[in-house]
Amino acid sequence: MRVPVSLILAAAVYVVLRCLLLATRPDTVAMPVYELATIGNLAAVTASGEGTAPLASYYDNCGGHLVTGLLGAASYRVFGESYLALKLVPFALGLVALVLAWRIADRCFGRGAAAVTAFAFALPPPTLFKYSLLAKGNHFENVAFQLGVVWLVLGLSASRARRTRLFAAGVAAGFAIFFYFGSALMLVALCAAHVVAVGVRRAVRDVPLAALGCALGLAPLAWIERATAGRASAFAEAKFGGEAGMFDGFGARLAAFLGDVVPNAGAFESFAGLPPSVAERAYLAAFVVAWCCALVALLRRSEHEPAARAAFAPFVLYPLLFLAAVGASTFDFDVYAKPVEVGRYRYLVPHFAFATILFGAALAWAWRRRGAWRVAAGALGSACFGASLFTLSTIDWSFAETGVIRGYAGSWFRYYPNVALQPTFDAPRGERTWDPAVLPANVARLSPPHRRDVYEGVGQREAQIRLVDPANEFDVAWLDAMLARYDSAHSLDLARGVGIHLRRWQLKSAQVPRLQRALAALAASDSPWAEYVVEGLCLEFGFPLASQSFAEINRSILLGELVPPRLRAAWLRGRGLQLGRLLRRGIPSEVAVVVERAEIAVPEDRPSLWFGLGEGLADAALQPTWPSSVFVWVAPGDRPAFFAGFGAGVRQAWKERAPEFRDALLFGLADDYAREFERGLAWSGYPAPVSY
Repeated sequence: MRVPVSLILAAAVYVVLRCLLLATRPDTVAMPVYELATIGNLAAVTASGEGTAPLASYYDNCGGHLVTGLLGAASYRVFGESYLALKLVPFALGLVALVLAWRIADRCFGRGAAAVTAFAFALPPPTLFKYSLLAKGNHFENVAFQLGVVWLVLGLSASRARRTRLFAAGVAAGFAIFFYFGSALMLVALCAAHVVAVGVRRAVRDVPLAALGCALGLAPLAWIERATAGRASAFAEAKFGGEAGMFDGFGARLAAFLGDVVPNAGAFESFAGLPPSVAERAYLAAFVVAWCCALVALLRRSEHEPAARAAFAPFVLYPLLFLAAVGASTFDFDVYAKPVEVGRYRYLVPHFAFATILFGAALAWAWRRRGAWRVAAGALGSACFGASLFTLSTIDWSFAETGVIRGYAGSWFRYYPNVALQPTFDAPRGERTWDPAVLPANVARLSPPHRRDVYEGVGQREAQIRLVDPANEFDVAWLDAMLARYDSAHSLDLARGVGIHLRRWQLKSAQVPRLQRALAALAASDSPWAEYVVEGLCLEFGFPLASQSFAEINRSILLGELVPPRLRAAWLRGRGLQLGRLLRRGIPSEVAVVVERAEIAVPEDRPSLWFGLGEGLADAALQPTWPSSVFVWVAPGDRPAFFAGFGAGVRQAWKERAPEFRDALLFGLADDYAREFERGLAWSGYPAPVSY
């Protein structure tokens, strides 16, 4: 079959605009705590063969996380492990969804409707546009699977292999629910559409075969339910009413949604001097007009055969079912921090996707009616596509900095304790438990640098559990006792993780005195791990986005005002550690800031700072190598400390495997620098820091 020009052009628009967004403003479509914590890490361990934690441990609240992670593993195998490779999963599923939306509109409403649908999907409001690049495993990735069910069901009446298609629709429907519980809303709408199309009696006769297929499609959900001691059902129960019942507060929730969320749901930005509210109102008005046109088409029996009218039903019913779900559920629409404000409207992503078909169907239907209906069609199209032009402002057309995302890793193992420490579940509450005894087995095959990150995350979580109660002060005795419960080879990493948690206290003025008391206790302590807690104070507690690096570096500098003199060298090493880890990514804006901050250090601070920088540059590498520009930005006077730090970083990140890299790293290195490198690599007196 010849591919229509309109579909080719729409696909080209889809690809080009999303590539531009990834190239110019990747941080606006980056939610590492959702994308990397389960999905990116699952993709990384599957692609590399490092994984030992049970697959069910990666389950959060939908099967889409598992499916997206496994698809990400295939992407990593082909393109290498990177954040960009992970983004290819929603990107590709979005292309599939675009083609399915076009085919549904083409079959049910005509070629003109299909063209409108395809372009509306390619250039949608920012909520759908940005989510097509967010690998969260549920809110966008499910759209392709739901549209697959829509395509199968709406084509039943015209299919020659009707029973086969009916069974396939059942399988797809069950799998869509496993993938994302919200798919149930569209499935209810499709059942109603099927009744309209074939009548009640025939629809009832279709139930057994469709139910058999659905049971097969739900098999993965049954496995998850069993493997996680009811976590899936517990999540669903918690979202719909809880103890108070699903209808308690129904009206208040619905009113809050309609009054606060809906008027801003497109997440538009200013465009051509016009405020976002212009686009929000235009798009909402277009949707209301399209929905009314589709409702009329559905109800006017004189104009269409039942199957033709039924095609409007799912897109008319879905918004009503969604409103009912909002009122009956505990879904939250909390404000998300910049630069990912779009996260607030995550539950509306399928709505915007289905609306593209509704626009095409309604516009084509109204245009065929002539007269006043054509005026409505023209107004609908103008409002829809006029509002969508505002989406272009999400791209940085100045191209001030491109390629940032190439420096981002496709995993973040500091989040991995959520998987590695929680393979079992508390059945009565449906909550994950925290069992340190299972950690060694679940990280056994991870590379040493990844294990390092895991243990930093464990220390961070242990401190959070201990110190979440304001009545609990930081206690060095608690630190030593906590470290004793884990592998002693990772005590340094655990201690840094504790410092990472303490860094949060700087953000709230009420917590600063608490941080000062903790630092005083560390300064008065003779614990060998006290200095590493202070080093951890300078490390970001989340995945470091380039848009936040400058502020995070400055925060580490300001922390120095609170650090007692005895711990100043540790604070300087921690600052260097942060700078070195950022430097390894090679993002030009970060490299410039790192070099500038390192160069302006006062003479007495430089040895410790450059030691830490060398250590960070080494332990951020998945394979320890010298950066090609190392002798350009490391002044001769700083090189001894830098090379000693690099050796210490290789030793700490790779532990027992560090000697494997010795000869390659020493090749061509001047004797005096080689001695310093070997000194750091040996790290005599560990865990006492290498003194500089």
